Amino acid sequence: MFRKLLFIAILFIGHSSFAQQTYTVNGMVKDTTNQTVPGATVTILAGKDSLSMSTGIDGIFIFKSMQQSVFSIKISAIGYASYHKTFVGANKAGAFSLGVITLKNEVRQLDAVNVVGIISVKLKEDTIEFNAAAYKVQDGAPVEDMLKKLPGVDVDKDGNVTAMGKSITKVRVNGKDFFGGDLKTATQNLPANIVQNLQIIDDYGDQANITGVKTGDPEKILNITIRPDKNYGYFGQLNLGDGADQQTSLVGKNEDDRYLGSGSLFKFNGDQQIAGLANLNNTNANLFTFGGGGPRGGGPGGGGGSSSSSSNGITTTKSAGLNYRDQWGKKISVYGSYSFSDNSVNTISSTIQNNTSLTSPSTNNYSSNQVDEKINHRFNLNIEYKIDTLNYLKVTPTITYAGINTLQSQNSVLNQNGALVSDYNLNSTLNSSAPNFGTNILYNHKFITKGRNLSINVSAGSTALTQTQNPVYNYLAGAANAPANQLISTNVKLDSVGANLSYLEPLGKRSFMELNYAYHDAHTTSNKENDTLATTGNRNEYSLLSNDYAFDFITNRVGLNYRFIEQKYNYTLGLAAQPALLSGYSQLTGVNTRVTTFNFAPTARFVYNVSRSQAFNFNYSGSSNQPTYSELQPVTDFSNSLYPIQGNPDLKPEFNNSISVRYNKFDFQTGNILFAGLQFTQTDDKIVA
Repeated sequence: MFRKLLFIAILFIGHSSFAQQTYTVNGMVKDTTNQTVPGATVTILAGKDSLSMSTGIDGIFIFKSMQQSVFSIKISAIGYASYHKTFVGANKAGAFSLGVITLKNEVRQLDAVNVVGIISVKLKEDTIEFNAAAYKVQDGAPVEDMLKKLPGVDVDKDGNVTAMGKSITKVRVNGKDFFGGDLKTATQNLPANIVQNLQIIDDYGDQANITGVKTGDPEKILNITIRPDKNYGYFGQLNLGDGADQQTSLVGKNEDDRYLGSGSLFKFNGDQQIAGLANLNNTNANLFTFGGGGPRGGGPGGGGGSSSSSSNGITTTKSAGLNYRDQWGKKISVYGSYSFSDNSVNTISSTIQNNTSLTSPSTNNYSSNQVDEKINHRFNLNIEYKIDTLNYLKVTPTITYAGINTLQSQNSVLNQNGALVSDYNLNSTLNSSAPNFGTNILYNHKFITKGRNLSINVSAGSTALTQTQNPVYNYLAGAANAPANQLISTNVKLDSVGANLSYLEPLGKRSFMELNYAYHDAHTTSNKENDTLATTGNRNEYSLLSNDYAFDFITNRVGLNYRFIEQKYNYTLGLAAQPALLSGYSQLTGVNTRVTTFNFAPTARFVYNVSRSQAFNFNYSGSSNQPTYSELQPVTDFSNSLYPIQGNPDLKPEFNNSISVRYNKFDFQTGNILFAGLQFTQTDDKIVA
């Protein structure tokens, strides 16, 4: 028997770049003093096609997609006369070197500027941009390793990323969603050496990006920009590993085989990008992160997946995915992805809890063995149609599916004052499926009058949850606090539709008035049937634990915003009125729910750009959140006897008031960077279990 750790890793790592070009073109730009010229704009012209790039700190430029026989080179740089020359590249093999190209000084040349280093950070109004060249990592390292070097950015052991204290929720590549915005899929699979810069963006949504009117609480996203010289060709990577996991315990040594296999293949060809990923392992390494497992009663297209991120236990993962992006003609841009994951998680846990008390000390011994089988599918597509210079249309359909089968066995023993109070075993099975369908349509029209704009956003979705649970208790000592054998069937469906309209009217060169209206209707039906099973297997409906419940949550929001824009600062002031109706009815209990609320939601946003390297932001927003079907149903859930939960049909929607303040400063000479932020949220009618 082998007693030493056996590990065979990285049998093959392929990193190649082979596009359909026949040769590359390279050269170096210098001035008359034989000094390199960084930042010069180099444009190559071949027929009707053109491609531009900037020289690096060493003055070098490389074009890797040449197959035309004749091409021209244009070079321009501040303080130098422009350069233009035609070359014949026919029958060239490999690299066609243009050698050193010397730029002559212009007559009106300014005083010489010495380049002493790379500007590592640029601060914009809602964007912090990090130059990848300033943060070196090892060859073959993923983007995640580069993120760990960025100031103000943290990456935890599970790959979750926070920037300036706020979680990054989405990732884009060259401005478009990558695998539906799945963060870890990009950061752990894209190689760092193809990155030009990393941008941390406060994103207010598609509508705000088009109109420029930013309201509400922004979402922090990561945008990865690919280097122009890496935006053409193929590259991939394959990793294989095998070994033994040795765990020493009080009862001896336990050895389990561990294996890992992952592969990726990327094709970049300008606007066209294709990525394929696959993963097979039992080392808790997940390729994709899927969302929650059923309808919460939120917006259209919500929900849709059991979590397959890092968790406790041993996870066996099978996953694969494909991401596609292309430009169909001059007006249509298409990008989307499909992701699949089949996870099996085995979690064995044991807990001893000692509760100290002078009068009634107790000890609770709890052990559990749980196996979860999780299936996830996710498909999303984005179609952007720039109809003309005044009209824009974006259609985004999404489809997700989440299925989970769970087997669980538990044992709980409670001793109090040295005497046995409770001892029971639980064997439970759970089977659930949650399909989800949603579509979002955004239309924007810019009027001929500069600044006048109309935007309409319509969304609809349907989410369902079908779940069967069978908890079986065997009480060995103490009183039974839940039925011994239950069969709990739950069927939930959420149908929702929403619309958002925004009209922007210029009042002057720097001021605008926005009128907006939003409507949302979410209709939820929930049928929960709880049967207690006799020893003969006959079902006995337990009406106190069952319910047939339906409710609607309808909101109308009308708001008026004033926006003023100056070169160094801008601000938005507004006020919205939001009436809401929550109405529901229980078929079994006859309990009616009808709650109306009315909230005023002020909006305040102030941005002051102190300098090119300093910025101050203040933002206030208000929003409401409805209770879920389980929080409203007036029945008790005894699926976990240690934690029974009863809903409240009189719950009101909660209303959140959020304030955030942020200050950023960067010193270009020292490279020091400072991020300071404060966030405060106050909630009316907070919903808690």
